[in-house]
Amino acid sequence: MLKQSMNATMVSIRKVLFPDMCFVCKEFIDVDKPTSIDDLVEMERDDAFKTVLKDVLCESCLKTFTSVTPPYCSRCGAMFKSKTAENHLCPNCIDKKSKIGKIRSVGIYEEALLELVHKFKYNGKVGLADTFGKMLFLLYMDMVKDESYDMIIPIPLHRSRFRKRGFNQAYLVLKNWNQYTQSVIINRDVLLRTRKTETQIGLSNIERRRNLKNAFEAKDSVKNRRILLVDDVYTTGATVESCAGILAKKGADVIDVITMARTGNLHK
Repeated sequence: MLKQSMNATMVSIRKVLFPDMCFVCKEFIDVDKPTSIDDLVEMERDDAFKTVLKDVLCESCLKTFTSVTPPYCSRCGAMFKSKTAENHLCPNCIDKKSKIGKIRSVGIYEEALLELVHKFKYNGKVGLADTFGKMLFLLYMDMVKDESYDMIIPIPLHRSRFRKRGFNQAYLVLKNWNQYTQSVIINRDVLLRTRKTETQIGLSNIERRRNLKNAFEAKDSVKNRRILLVDDVYTTGATVESCAGILAKKGADVIDVITMARTGNLHK
């Protein structure tokens, strides 16, 4: 009883000396005891995502988060405006050849989620890896209802960018997954980024694909393997398509993708 009282006192002192703040607007927030992964898995996905985000966002900023929900394109995951439709191919994917089976994302790349991703990638707020990792794991749990995977591969960084940033954000969000389940095999040695490329920001779709030509290489055998690629943001799809093309040439059987965020283009 005394130990519990002391622990409660220490928590109270910590909150006074180091109060939790919203990562976006710096408003003080009251962070409760984290909800367990098992409990999060049982929730509706939108509720689960928002429960996780309550640890890093105030109520006002949390309201700007939009999760990706059906109906959406059965391949690229872009949402449809009509909420009465079934999942089906969007106009962009009907005639598009792709080695990717399906792409799914946690939320729309705007407002609070955009700010969190930027702080994580560019401002070194690596503590957000746990937040993103939990949300991506929940998305993964939905994916394995339809497909099992032999390995999970984070999109690699070129060694020069890795040295500059100090971490690969796509791998960092996966690090704790083995604490949630022993069934995942995370392999960051299969794909290599062998050529340094210019930043993709500001490039057109064609320029992005040209920029990534011959930028990746598959080191190990992936023949007949079912692979899930993990990246931070899906915009034009140039990066994941480039990686999928290399893996497909090596004989991969299934290639799916999950990301923390995606651009918010809506289809009719």
